[in-house]
Amino acid sequence: MKAAKFIAVDFAKANFYENKQLFGQQVEDTFGESTEDIEEAGKCFAFGRYTASVFHLMRAMESAVKVLGIKLDVTVIDKNNIDLEWGKIITNIKTKVETMDRGAIKNDWCEAVSLLYHVKQAWRNSTMRPKDTYTEDEAKAVFDAVRSFMIVLAPLV
Repeated sequence: MKAAKFIAVDFAKANFYENKQLFGQQVEDTFGESTEDIEEAGKCFAFGRYTASVFHLMRAMESAVKVLGIKLDVTVIDKNNIDLEWGKIITNIKTKVETMDRGAIKNDWCEAVSLLYHVKQAWRNSTMRPKDTYTEDEAKAVFDAVRSFMIVLAPLV
C-alpha cells in the first residue's frame, strides 16, 4: 500500500468525474472534437483544479466556434490558415445572423451568438492570458455558460 495513493472526490462533485457526457449526447455527437476537453474539464473540476477546468472548457469552445463558423459559412481562419480571434469570428457570425429572415431559426442563432459573446467577454479573454486562478464558483459559472452555449448550438449545426 505504500506504493499507491488514493485520492477521494467530494461526493457532490463525483458526477463531474464519472459522467462521460457532461453536456449530453447531442453535444458529444455534434462536437466530437470537444469531447476529451469536456471530460477533462469535469475531472479537473471534481479534483478542485478549477483553473485547469476553465482552460479545458475554452479548448472545447474552440472547436464549437469553428463548427459554428463553418455552418454559417463565415470566415474563421485567415489566408495563412491561422484561426481568427474570437472577436473577429463573432463579428462575422453576427453579420450573417443579422441578414437572416425573422423567425424561430434566427432567434435560435441569436441566442447562440449571445451565449458565445458572453463566454468570450467574461472568461475567454482572461483565460487565454495569464490570470492568477479561478475559484470554484467562477469555474462553475464558466462550466454552466459553456454547457448552455454548446447545448443551444448543437441542434443548429
